[in-house]
Amino acid sequence: MVRSLSFVLTLALLGCGPKTGAVLDPVAPQTAVVGTELGVIVRAATGAHVDFKFDSDLDLAERRVMPTLTPYANGEAMFRWTPLASDPGDHLFHFTATVDGVPASEMAAVRVGAAADPISFRSPVGEGTTLDLVRAPCAVVPLLVDDTSATEVDMEVTSAMSQSATITRDGPLSGQLKFCPSKALAMQQTIFPFTIVATDEGGARTEKRYTIVLGIQAPPVVPPSPNPNPNPNPNPNPTPTCDTASPTIATTPHGDITTVGNPHIYAQISDPHGIYNAVVFWSTDPPIDPEYPDLFAMNAVDMQLLSGTSQNGQWGGTIPSPVIDQPAGTSATIYYVIGTTDDDDAVAGCQYHATFSPASGVYSFVIKRANSN
Repeated sequence: MVRSLSFVLTLALLGCGPKTGAVLDPVAPQTAVVGTELGVIVRAATGAHVDFKFDSDLDLAERRVMPTLTPYANGEAMFRWTPLASDPGDHLFHFTATVDGVPASEMAAVRVGAAADPISFRSPVGEGTTLDLVRAPCAVVPLLVDDTSATEVDMEVTSAMSQSATITRDGPLSGQLKFCPSKALAMQQTIFPFTIVATDEGGARTEKRYTIVLGIQAPPVVPPSPNPNPNPNPNPNPTPTCDTASPTIATTPHGDITTVGNPHIYAQISDPHGIYNAVVFWSTDPPIDPEYPDLFAMNAVDMQLLSGTSQNGQWGGTIPSPVIDQPAGTSATIYYVIGTTDDDDAVAGCQYHATFSPASGVYSFVIKRANSN
C-alpha cells in the first residue's frame, strides 16, 4: 500500500505597492502519485487582501472529490489535489492571485504517475460481520474498491457456499455482497468464510477475505428414538437425570492496546458435560442499556478451543480491528461479552444452559492503531 505523502510546492508571491498587483515566481515541474494528495502552499508577501483562484487542463465537472484552494490569513492559501486513476500524465495548473484588483498568474506543471499498489478494498472494513436470522434472512455487505490504474473493476465471490452468495454491482468501483443461507445450511454451520475478488481491465487483482457469522443459536434438541418393540404394558419412561449446572467462564478483561493487528479474547471455559459453543459478542457502540446489552445488536465471532477439552479448556476468539485500515494513532473503544452454552441437551429431555461473562454489562477496552513501521 502506498503510504500517504504530501508533495508541497511553495509559490512566493512578491508583494508590491497598492494598485501594482503581485508577482509569482516560476514553479519548477513537480511529480505526484495517483491516490496521494498533492499540496501547494500559495503565499503572498503582502499584508493586503489576496484573492486566489485556479484552473487546469483537467475536466473537473464530473468529479465527486474536487481540488480545493483554501485561503488563510496573512496572504496564504493551500491547494489540495488527489489524482485519480484517470489522471496519469502531464497537467498544467493555472494559479491566479489578485491584490487590489490587479491579477498575476503562473503555470504549474505536474506529472502524475501511477501508484505502486493500484487496487485495494476500502469497504468492507475489518474481517467479518454477524447475521441474525431472526431479524433478517440475508446479510448485505457494501463493497468499495480503490483503483489507481483503472476506472472500473469486476467483482466475484468465491466460497463453498457460493450458491447462497451473490455480488451486485451498483457503480464502476462499488457493489454489494448478499448472502442468504438456507435453513438447512444454517443448521450445518455458523461460520461462513468468503473471498471477494476484484479485477480491473489492466489485470490488477486484489482479494478481501470476509467472514459472516450467524448469531448464537441453541443446539438442536435430539428427540428420543421410538421403541421398535413396544411392550403392551410399558412402564413409564424414567425421568432423565439432567445436569442443572451452567458452564463457567474465567477470563481476564482485555486491557487497552496499541497494535497494527487484531485483538484476541481468551477464556477458560468448563462444564462437566462439555461446551457446545462459545462466542464473543462485540461492538464499537456502547450498549443502550449498560446493564443488559442487546447481544443481537452486536457482532458475533465464534471462539475456538485452543487447548484442553470441551469439558475444561482454553478458548480464544479474534475480533477484527475497527481501526486496522485507519491512519496511525486512530483509536476506538471495543465493548464485548463472552457467551457460551453447554451440551446438556445431548441427553434427550434435558435443557442446555447458557452463561455470559460479565453476567451483566460489558467489558471494554481501547484499541489504537500503531504505526506499521
